[in-house]
Amino acid sequence: SRFFGPYAGYIQADAFSGYDHLFKGRGDGVPVPTEVGCWAHVRRKFVEAQSSDALRSCTAVAMIKLLYEVEAEARLKVEQEQLAIDDSDATVALEARARAAAIRLELRQAQSVPHLAKIKAWMEEQRVQALPKSPIGQAIDYALSNWAARTRYTEDGDLAPDNKAAENALRPIVLGRKNWLFAGSDNGGRTGAVLASLVASCKRHGLDPFSYLRNLLTRIAATPINQLDQFLPDRWK
Repeated sequence: SRFFGPYAGYIQADAFSGYDHLFKGRGDGVPVPTEVGCWAHVRRKFVEAQSSDALRSCTAVAMIKLLYEVEAEARLKVEQEQLAIDDSDATVALEARARAAAIRLELRQAQSVPHLAKIKAWMEEQRVQALPKSPIGQAIDYALSNWAARTRYTEDGDLAPDNKAAENALRPIVLGRKNWLFAGSDNGGRTGAVLASLVASCKRHGLDPFSYLRNLLTRIAATPINQLDQFLPDRWK
């Protein structure tokens, strides 16, 4: 919570209990982030339960698939409108992103919200019948335990139904953790985290991280502090 400070935007993650303190008020009036859940984690729980309860597990996976079909339809509509994001023109880029978000929001409200209501009703019905400690029972409890966060993506077209993008960006860190197990110092660890975040952002924007960092490191010393935002990966592109 100290890392995020007074941040009051969205944070998307799985339902790990260690994150709960981030979304609780501290009683001093400081704003707290809004939690956004992940449907990929919910789906994974039901896939893992298929060996013990194939019918209910496959039913849940099929219902969740409908949510992603709405997302696919939204992507197609965005492509049809040819909303190319031209980062060389900030105004055009912002307008295009806003229109794409509006398309997603409209479809989610019209289609995903009713689907979610059906999914919740089905899960509540099945929870009564399933053994609480069974894989299917635990999958249902996991899905329902944080329902408000899981449906929050339907309230904002800029949000995603899952945090797979963040997990994919983190995968190289996890795969190589034995190679960089020791950072040398706390300061070195923080520096490594910053650099890893920059590299992940470069990849997210289709940049070559080496070219970006080479340009950044050769120019940043001569750049006034009030102009440093030009080195953000999306701006630099």
